Amino acid sequence: MGITKGNNSFALRHGTNNSIGFYIYDSNSPFSATYIVNSGFNGVWHHLAGTYDGSNLNLYIDGGSEATTPHVGSIDISTFNVNIGSDAAQTWMWYNGLIDDVRIYNRALSQQEIHQIIVTKSEFATRPSPASGSTPDIEHFTSLSWLTGENAAQHDVYFGTDANAVGSAEISDTTGIYRGRQDPNTYTPPEELIPGQTYYWRVDEFNTDTTISRGRVWSFTISMYLIVDDFEDYEDIDNRIFDVWVDYYVNNTGMTVGYFDPPFAERSIIHGGSQAMYMHYDNDGTVNEGTNYEQSGTLLYSEAQRSWEVAQDWTRKGVTSLTLWLRGVPASVGSFSAGPPITMTAGGEDIWGTADRFHFAYKRLSGGGSITARVVSISNTDPWAKAGVMIRDSLEPGSAHAMVIVSPSSGVTFQYRDVTGEDSQEVAVQADITAPQWVRLTRNGNNFTAEYSANGTTDWQMLGVPLSIPMLPDVYIGLCLTSHDINETCTAEFSNVTTSTAVTGNWQSQDIGIESNIGEQLYVVLQDSAGSSAVVKYPDLAATTIGTWTEWNIPLTDFAGVNMQAVRKMTIGVGDRTNPQTGSAGTLYIDDIWLYIP
Repeated sequence: MGITKGNNSFALRHGTNNSIGFYIYDSNSPFSATYIVNSGFNGVWHHLAGTYDGSNLNLYIDGGSEATTPHVGSIDISTFNVNIGSDAAQTWMWYNGLIDDVRIYNRALSQQEIHQIIVTKSEFATRPSPASGSTPDIEHFTSLSWLTGENAAQHDVYFGTDANAVGSAEISDTTGIYRGRQDPNTYTPPEELIPGQTYYWRVDEFNTDTTISRGRVWSFTISMYLIVDDFEDYEDIDNRIFDVWVDYYVNNTGMTVGYFDPPFAERSIIHGGSQAMYMHYDNDGTVNEGTNYEQSGTLLYSEAQRSWEVAQDWTRKGVTSLTLWLRGVPASVGSFSAGPPITMTAGGEDIWGTADRFHFAYKRLSGGGSITARVVSISNTDPWAKAGVMIRDSLEPGSAHAMVIVSPSSGVTFQYRDVTGEDSQEVAVQADITAPQWVRLTRNGNNFTAEYSANGTTDWQMLGVPLSIPMLPDVYIGLCLTSHDINETCTAEFSNVTTSTAVTGNWQSQDIGIESNIGEQLYVVLQDSAGSSAVVKYPDLAATTIGTWTEWNIPLTDFAGVNMQAVRKMTIGVGDRTNPQTGSAGTLYIDDIWLYIP
């Protein structure tokens, strides 16, 4: 599981935001290579490996390189014990799951060596198919299979619907759970499996020396649906997602399916399994502006279409409805009112790290200048919600900047990013200070000075020391606000906002680094082999702003006039195809298109 170089401090562990990471600690600073996992990661055994070779941290999952972080230097030796399944320093942090076959090496293994470790057989049957905990549909299930044990000659198979009975059964079983000693490493149950039923099975290896290696109990559940498309089979060479779900390149609508670079399918924001369909819609007549894939003259609606060469019978096994899972991007909650008083609202994860997510109200500053404001109030969406004044090199999320902010309960602080795309840093924090509070930021050349005051007149205090932060002569200067909680909207009030004479222009405001959609209509079209079609619209006119995975269940009777025994084409669209109007652009995710069995 864990691999490291030398006698150093390291950890391979769960991180935040459903991530797995390989961490090393250099002078008490963590460096990590992390990978966002999905719900399909649970219930299935995976091999994890982390290496550090003095140049890079590498995280491997099932032998594949999933994350790399450059880092050079030695790692401090830790005084903590080696723990498996818990944090050695923070002993309340326990891993919630199963861990097996942990190995620690005194060198960094190559990826090829990691592959060899993975394929090394144990004495037990491993790698069950269907995977333990999976939900195959009745049409895709064919047989049970497994990787044989190292010394196996034959295989004793146990199968049933009672976990305890399967786990305790012996060869002498007469209830039908014992399915005999098999020669191949496959077994096909003779009975018809039932949708919604969970099945349990076990394989004991009968070895060449006549000993038996008793296996563990695996399970799977036959789904209550038939799969139309779960997006799991697409890859980046021969079966690309946009070759099946055609987009603007074929139909001249505003839809782009998949990413421009591999992997083309979505692998982080998924409903189930490991992949979903990423879609970018653009209903203004031009798609992919500013890229090598720009195309003008497109229709004012967006569609992704899949066709079948052989007509599909969508009434088989008594199916009554079509369902798909959808997820958009929430609408922006950021706002600015010049007042007086000035009020702002914002979402956003933070103004920190290598990329910022916040709402910014700004003017232009040429050369040196300053901004002063009284932060009257800020709602407590998080102890580190931030409201204050900022000077920023650009409107890009990773821009260099300097700011003085007031937080609900973490004090007032001077924070900055001195190199675009690099990590944010902090000069000083004055704790136990809350709004109302005055803040001021001054630029003199490329030197920035941060101050705060309780009264805005005689009580100005400097935060840390002036810092040199290279920026262009013409920059953006204004007020910033972030919620620090993507699920909450933060509100702040400002007064007494003044700027130096070098500041020009009217107030403008926008989200920085926060993706958002404007509400658009979502619809599905089915067409049969005779060319008859029907459109069904999602009941919420702003479906593209739904920010969580949401199931859309459509009774097949809603597709009036379409022969459900001869479906030839399915279309997922955004906009109004019957009365096209200039609309917005945004992002949409689709996953797990199913036919439900009643």
